[in-house]
Amino acid sequence: MVLWGFADGLRNQHMVSSHNEIENISWKLETDFQDIYLTDVMVTAYDDNTEVSALRNGTYLVEEFPEIMFSEGDGIGVGQAWDVTGDGDYLYSVGEGRLTVSQIIEDEKNILSTLEGLGNVRHVEVKDNNLLAVASRETGVYLIGIEDKTKPELLSYYDSLEIANDLCFAGNYMLVASRYFGVEVVDISNPENPRYVSRIVNEKECYRCTVQNKYLFISCWGTRDLEIYDISAINNPKKITTINVDGRCGEAYVEGSFLYIVSGYGDSKNAEKVGDPGYGTGNGVTIYDISNISKPVWCSTIKTEGSLQGVGYDDWSIQISNGYAYFTNSFGGLYIYDVSDSYAPKAVKRLTVPIFPDSDNFHDFSASENVAFPYDVKEYIQSPVMGVYIDNGNIYFACAYDDVHRYEFEGAIAANGMDEGEFYEVSRDKKEEKNITYSLEEFNIYSLAQYSEDIYIAGSGQGVLLMEDVHSVTDRYVTAFPVKDIKVTCEGYIITAETKGVGIYTVRGGKLKRHGYIESMANNCNVSSVAITGDGKYAITQSSWTRYEIIDLHNIENPVFVEDIVDRNGNLKKSSLLPGVGNMYYRNIVTGDLSGMVGIAGRNHTIWFESQGENLSVRNIYVNTTYKEINGSTVINDTGQVLSVYANGYVVYDPIKLSKEGLEEPEPYKIANVRLKGKAAIGGKWMAISNEPTGIIQIVDISDLTSPRIKSVYKIQNSPGIALVEEERILIPIRYGGIMEIAY
Repeated sequence: MVLWGFADGLRNQHMVSSHNEIENISWKLETDFQDIYLTDVMVTAYDDNTEVSALRNGTYLVEEFPEIMFSEGDGIGVGQAWDVTGDGDYLYSVGEGRLTVSQIIEDEKNILSTLEGLGNVRHVEVKDNNLLAVASRETGVYLIGIEDKTKPELLSYYDSLEIANDLCFAGNYMLVASRYFGVEVVDISNPENPRYVSRIVNEKECYRCTVQNKYLFISCWGTRDLEIYDISAINNPKKITTINVDGRCGEAYVEGSFLYIVSGYGDSKNAEKVGDPGYGTGNGVTIYDISNISKPVWCSTIKTEGSLQGVGYDDWSIQISNGYAYFTNSFGGLYIYDVSDSYAPKAVKRLTVPIFPDSDNFHDFSASENVAFPYDVKEYIQSPVMGVYIDNGNIYFACAYDDVHRYEFEGAIAANGMDEGEFYEVSRDKKEEKNITYSLEEFNIYSLAQYSEDIYIAGSGQGVLLMEDVHSVTDRYVTAFPVKDIKVTCEGYIITAETKGVGIYTVRGGKLKRHGYIESMANNCNVSSVAITGDGKYAITQSSWTRYEIIDLHNIENPVFVEDIVDRNGNLKKSSLLPGVGNMYYRNIVTGDLSGMVGIAGRNHTIWFESQGENLSVRNIYVNTTYKEINGSTVINDTGQVLSVYANGYVVYDPIKLSKEGLEEPEPYKIANVRLKGKAAIGGKWMAISNEPTGIIQIVDISDLTSPRIKSVYKIQNSPGIALVEEERILIPIRYGGIMEIAY
C-alpha cells in the first residue's frame, strides 16, 4: 500500500509498503500541541481484498482556513448569551437569566423587549412563532408567550425531574433532556398548564435531544454516544439503535437522510488529562447516513481544535442548511463547513471573538493544569460560542463572554427546521401491585415528613402541603418555586428547601403560616435538601453541586447565614474556610438524626455538624471513600452508626470515630444477585432504597445488618424520592405521581 501526504516540516513524504500493512504513522513533536497537517492522502495501490469504500475518510486534523475575528462589544447588544434562535423576523436569545427579543434589521440593533429572572438558562426553542421554551438547568423549563414581541409573557413553569439542559418539540409535546433522569415527555397542548406524561430512561447522561418526524435522538454526554428512539407512541418509545461518537456528545441535527452529531473534549477512550493519548481530540462533527435508520452508516468525521477539556462551557450546537454545517465549539469558535458531499466535508471559515486581558470579560486560565488551549491564554481567550441561528444571508452566534454577533454569509439560507411530527399518546395502565396504594397523584411530590401523629407535610412542586394522614390535603402554602425538601424541628417549625432559598413555617389552627425566608447565595440557586440540628437552631442546606450553606434559625422571622463556626479543635473560624465537600449532584445530606448531629457528604469530604446552642461546631471531617452520585447515607435508628449504600451493597460505621482518611478499604455487605443503588431510609428492620433516575425501589430486611435480605423490588415510571419508613408501612414521595404507600 502506498500513502502520499505531508506533515509540518516533513513535506512530500512518500511511504511505500509492499509486504506489510501500515497500522499507524506517527511523528515526534518538538513542542506541545505542535500543528501537524496531513493533506492529499491517497491510496494508490492496495490488496484486491481491500474495500476502499469502507475505509473511514474525512477531515481528521485541523485545516488552515480563513478565520474571521470579531471585536468584543461589537455584537447586537443583547449581552452575554448561551443560545439564540429565531423565526425569520425576530431573534430570541438567552443569557444571564434573561430572554431578549430583537427584531432582525440589517445593520441596526433593535431590541424590543427582555424578560428577566429565568435562572441558569441554557437553550431556547421557538414553536409556531408564538411560544418559546427556555431550558434553565436547575430551575426547569419556562414557557413564554411571544404573540406580542414587545411584551413576552411568562405562561408557566415546568419543574423538570432533574437538570433541564435541553428541550425540543414533538407536536403538542415538549421533550426535556434531564441528564440521568432521562428525557421527559410533557404535554403542552395548554402551555399555561404543562403536564408530565412519561419519561425515557436509559441510565445515561441525557444531555441534548432532537426530534425528526417520529424519531427522537438523545445525545448522551459522558458515555459518548447517541441513542435513537421511535416515538410514534410518545409515551411508549422503542429504542432503535445506539451510535458511538468520538467525543462527548452535543446537539444532533438531521438533514434529509444524514445525521450530524457535534461533539467535544476527549475521544472515545475517555482521555481526561492533559497529555493522555486522545486528549482533546473529540472536537468536531460526525456524519452518518441514516437512510436505514436501524443501521446508520458512518460517512465522515470533521475534527477541529478548541477547548481541550471542561472549563464550564461544555456544550455544542449545530445547524445544517443549504449544504453547510454551522457548529459551535465553545472556546474554539463557530465553524462553517461545506457538507454538500457528506463523505468529504470542506472547511470554509471559522468565526471567533477574542477577549483580551484588559477586558472585564477576560478569564485567566494560564494557571490551570487541567485544561489546554491551542493558543497562548495569557494573550487572549476566545469567547465560548454556544448557540447558532441561520437567517437569510446572516449567521447569528451566541457568545457566553460577550454578546450575539452577526456575520453576513452568502450561503446562509434559513434552515427549514426539523419536522416535529404529529404523535399520539398511548394510555398508560398502572400495574396493580399487592399491598400498594397511591394517593394525591395530581401532585408533584419531592419529600415527606411526619408533623404529628396523624398529620404529615410534603414538599411539592405546588408548594408546602399539610395532609391528614397522606390521603387528603387540608391546607397548602403556594411557593414561587418547588419545595424540594422538608423537615420538622423539635419545636414544631417546618423548614423547607425551596430551590432558591429556605423557608420557615408553622401550623396554627390547621393552617400553614410562613415566617422567615432566606435566599441562597449560590449562583445557580439549587437548594435541593436541608437538615436540622437536633435542637432546631441550625439548618444545613445542599445549595449547589459543590456548596453547602449554614443557616442560623434562632430568629425564625429573620434567619441569617452562619459566618463563624467552632472547628473540631475548638477554635472559632470562618465557615467558608472549611474543606469543600465536592460534587453533590443529588441529595447528599445524610438521612436521619445522629444524636442531634447533621452530616453532609460529597465526592471529596463528609462533614458532621453539632449545635451547642449559641454556636455550631464541627464534630468530624473525613475523606468520603464511599461516594457515588446516585447513592446516599442514612442513620441507623439510635445505634450511633451510619449506613452508606456502596459498591452494590452497603457499609456500616461510626462516622464520628473515623480518621480524616475516612473509611479505609470498605467491605460492603451484599445480597446475592441484587445490586443496591440509591438513597436509603431506615425504620426498624426495614430499609427502603429509592433510585430516582431509574424508578427502582428496593425494600430490604436489615434485622441482621451483616446478612441483609431483599423483601421486594418495584419499578415505577416516575421518580421515587427518599422514603419515610414507619412501623407498618413505607411512604414514598413520587415526582409527578403523588405518594406511594407500601404496606408490610
